[in-house]
Amino acid sequence: MLDDKFTGGDIVVDKYHAPLVTYAMSPRDYVLRPDATAGAMIVTLPPVAEGRGRFYSITAQYADNTNTITIRPYTSTGFAGGDSEGWEENVILNEKGRGAIFYSDGMRWQFGGQHFTSSLIAGAVNLEEVHLTMDTDGAATVDTLIARLESSVILGNSAGAIFAQVNYDDPTARVQGLSYAIGAEMILPNNAAIASGHYTCIDYELSAGDICDWGGGTKVSYMRFAAWGTQTSIDDNAFWFTLAAAELTDHLVSVNAQTIRCQIEALTAGINKERHVVLSINQNILDHDTTVVSGSYGMRSVGRLDSGASDGIAGYFEGHTTLQAGNNFAFGAWMNIDSAPASGEVRAADFGIYGVGVDLSGCGLVVANFEFHADIANPPSEIVQMRFNNDGTKQPATAWFRATQADAIAFTAGADVGATKTGDIAIIIGGVTHYIRTWDGIA
Repeated sequence: MLDDKFTGGDIVVDKYHAPLVTYAMSPRDYVLRPDATAGAMIVTLPPVAEGRGRFYSITAQYADNTNTITIRPYTSTGFAGGDSEGWEENVILNEKGRGAIFYSDGMRWQFGGQHFTSSLIAGAVNLEEVHLTMDTDGAATVDTLIARLESSVILGNSAGAIFAQVNYDDPTARVQGLSYAIGAEMILPNNAAIASGHYTCIDYELSAGDICDWGGGTKVSYMRFAAWGTQTSIDDNAFWFTLAAAELTDHLVSVNAQTIRCQIEALTAGINKERHVVLSINQNILDHDTTVVSGSYGMRSVGRLDSGASDGIAGYFEGHTTLQAGNNFAFGAWMNIDSAPASGEVRAADFGIYGVGVDLSGCGLVVANFEFHADIANPPSEIVQMRFNNDGTKQPATAWFRATQADAIAFTAGADVGATKTGDIAIIIGGVTHYIRTWDGIA
């Protein structure tokens, strides 16, 4: 128990008071321990002018979410400021041990929870700034501010170390530029050759113990994006993220904004992979439109088949159709000629096998394989392994096919032998070799 003392000729009540019901403080109630066991209660601070230059400590002996303790200024009702300047909202204590220190400057109550309404229209508006300046080399771990939540019990619906909210609930409220709940900026060293370090605006880390594991009902992720309220506008018009102030120069972002660059750092030291995330022009499909530099590719996929693969496929396309009207394709290749080629050939598709220096005696080589599977009980009107069509201006084709080298196809060379004539093309049907008769010139 504290003792009575005299200050400036006035007796000061230093003994704490523990009201059980709604209570109006006197200027001498320096220490208050309200107890809301019997029900919610209101504590009214003394007149702000009479409390000038004094501190008042108020801590709940008991309170909960139903039996709360509301602290308000003198003559206030509801959330009105009463006789205090700048009083934004009442202080609510809803747990044993929670409290606040109030100081009166004669016109305004100052206390731990900061609330302020600003009318400033120029310059930066900050409620509080925490500024740390380092002036000596060698500090191992530096953090300007640490917010830490520790728990040894099961928590409820949400829990976090930091919560940030910007509220534009008023229909007239908005921002004319960029608005953010949390902003992070990194000013890099102004040095042409930064000697060390990894610099990032935000660092996300997860820690797991030796036996840490979880089942299907638990989710663990580095980031989570969610929306609540009326979802329609967010679904229709929002972006997952915006990459701003990036030049399309084939580095961070490609020239046509088709890829963005990232780095994968493996747990094994020194194994870092630079990768480029592919972006699609349209949703639900891989729509990629890029300018191809000479000798490069618009799209490239390499599949490496291991020695144990019985049916290995480096690249695979599969289409499903309900036999709608028109033509249905599992794979299509089309070359549009936008300007006159300078030289060479224009090909819609190129197929080949490369096996130089490899023993191929144990296999056969097929550059292109065509096959179909159809229910013979309900046969289609036509089955064609290959179809050739001449559309557009009807320019007649020069040849059905062309063998660039004489040995590119199986044919009979030299003198006629029996029924086989020079230039006959060999084909195999069911394991039996047959020949297609050819000749030079016009019959």
